[in-house]
Amino acid sequence: QIGTQPGLFVVTGGWACFFGWAMNWIVVRLLSAVVLGLYEIAKKESLRGNAVPVVLLFNVLTSASVYVPVILVSRRLPGLLPSDLVRVDDLGVTGHLMLAGKSLLAGSSWVFASFALKHLPVSIAAPIRSSSPFVTILAAVLVLGERPALWQWLGVLVVLVSFYAFSLAGRREGIVFHRDRWVYCMVVATILGAGSSLYDKFMLADIGFRSATEQEWFSVYLVPVMLPLAIVLA
Repeated sequence: QIGTQPGLFVVTGGWACFFGWAMNWIVVRLLSAVVLGLYEIAKKESLRGNAVPVVLLFNVLTSASVYVPVILVSRRLPGLLPSDLVRVDDLGVTGHLMLAGKSLLAGSSWVFASFALKHLPVSIAAPIRSSSPFVTILAAVLVLGERPALWQWLGVLVVLVSFYAFSLAGRREGIVFHRDRWVYCMVVATILGAGSSLYDKFMLADIGFRSATEQEWFSVYLVPVMLPLAIVLA
């Protein structure tokens, strides 16, 4: 039996229940893909005619301007926060250094990715960047000793086949993957992004950082990461 509510599948019984669950997630994933596609186009347009370091600096300044007030309120007037989920914990020197390292790692990935995106078509750059889960899974197997299931390995195979297909498509646009330096930049960005994901897992699961604490201080520390680059290269 399948009933409906506004924007929601309500299903009961066996395969119908699975079908309803799958349809809900398919819709969400499609919406996510649309938003990510628009995001990539917006990034490409922001880089057109502008220096990459300056664009990234204004990006992180915008983010930091949102999070700095939350950090201050968390320290002085935590009762004013709408939810404990956004509260930022006090950190020692070690904690701040770890988050600064996270910002340096992720910021380096953004720099390589943005330079590549500026010089490559979105149709080539975005799929390479999207192969980050493949690199993350390999790193999780080699570094963390995880054992992906069969379906995850099949997903890895799909990523590899797709990567090869896009390399063929790139040749039609005059881009030879193994000779193009901007392709290499995007590959480096993808590897650094995968490392950043593993570092996230380490800090959240092993060290015990709260998500809000990591996200908000990470965003603040991106400013000193990007500022020297903007001054030197702009």
